[in-house]
Amino acid sequence: MSTEQRRQRNRPTTATFWRRVTAVVGALALLAGVGAAAALIQGPRLTNVTFDGSAAIETSGTRLTLTTNQALEGITADDVTVTPATDFTVDAQGRNIGVRFTSPLNDDTTYAVQIAGVSAVGGGPEVTLETSVTTAPASIVMLQREGTGGFDMIVAMPIDGMTRETIFTHEHIEEVRVAPDALVILVEEDERSAIIITDRDGTNPRYVTLPGDGYVTSLQVAHRGGAFGYLFTDRELTETSGRASILYTASVHDPEAAPVELELASTDPSVGDWMFVPDSQGILVVTFAGDLLLAEGESSALLGTAYAIDGISRGTYEAIIDRSGVPVGVNLQTGVETPIELPALSGTPGRVEPAANGGQLWAVTQRDEAGMPTGHAIELVAADGSVRSVVVNEKTAPILQFCVSPSGQYVAAIVAPDYANNPYDTYTRPMPKTVTRIVDVTDGSVISELNGFDVSWCSRSQL
Repeated sequence: MSTEQRRQRNRPTTATFWRRVTAVVGALALLAGVGAAAALIQGPRLTNVTFDGSAAIETSGTRLTLTTNQALEGITADDVTVTPATDFTVDAQGRNIGVRFTSPLNDDTTYAVQIAGVSAVGGGPEVTLETSVTTAPASIVMLQREGTGGFDMIVAMPIDGMTRETIFTHEHIEEVRVAPDALVILVEEDERSAIIITDRDGTNPRYVTLPGDGYVTSLQVAHRGGAFGYLFTDRELTETSGRASILYTASVHDPEAAPVELELASTDPSVGDWMFVPDSQGILVVTFAGDLLLAEGESSALLGTAYAIDGISRGTYEAIIDRSGVPVGVNLQTGVETPIELPALSGTPGRVEPAANGGQLWAVTQRDEAGMPTGHAIELVAADGSVRSVVVNEKTAPILQFCVSPSGQYVAAIVAPDYANNPYDTYTRPMPKTVTRIVDVTDGSVISELNGFDVSWCSRSQL
């Protein structure tokens, strides 16, 4: 028999071919049915978890997304438990469950997430889904004046200061603010202000278009959206001409664009104090006339009068306003005011900042019986009214400013050592030699002491 005859004899008939195809399809269908049945018996299970542990410690609204192998019945916040406890919202659709954290999370911390009573749309048993995510260790950017070769330096480092990297240098740096994806740097060149935008690592510098030839102060960046703002004063200023402390905003993503002057419904357009409202498009302003205004877009609403803005709590829209030495809480969504009773502090209260879990951090000047200063402190007033010292300094090393980390986990106290013999420099924003002390708010332990100021947690200059 020839080779071709053998091939023809062994070749399956058309009927045999289709019987084999039918058998294979049937087997696959059987396996699919078994898999579907197993899924119904086992209930939903996790197939993927996404989370940005670095963004979570810097900004509010970070999202944890859990994906399952089946479409789910409705999930609510009551079904979700996060440990350690933190505020969150929940949205679920199809196979995805989104947990959105209302405030920034603590650094280098593992958060366990449990979702109870989870069931598939097609029926089957209820299960409990569990996962955990870990946030990144905290790092900071800060300003050091008169560094190597007489240049001012912007330095990046972990909060323990064990490693440091100089990411930008300039002959004269007034301030630096840190945006999510950029540095906004106020410098002086030819006896006038300039603003330089760089990438977050200090590279790719480009100059910002300013309103004119003059001076910039009170540089700030928004927590999101890429906006930054500043107060501008003309170099040539007389009693009848020129702009003084006018608030302008711009975008870090388009530094060459013309800045936008903020229009305010006030008798005096000059601004004495201002802040971006976290997690919104709003700007809170105190004018030279004492008007407290909330500006959004091209409109502004009057919220009474104020002397200064102490702080705005992230995720709550609650502002703490100084009304001639009397602190008042103002809800920026409703306009409702809440008096803040002065707690039993160890001395004369100063500026107050929102802290974690509904608490407040107060600057305190301690005094003797004659009223003379004996020391300086930062004291935590918890939501239950209890008071505890976080930082205590002798009067010879006053605390010039303090800034709270995004989650309220740490406080950065900017201290002037040997104050009597520590002369200020000659910058527009003059500073003595400073040390920034990083302190854990929970127990008052000192994490590090670092040379410099303008820590990236500081949303603005207080000096």
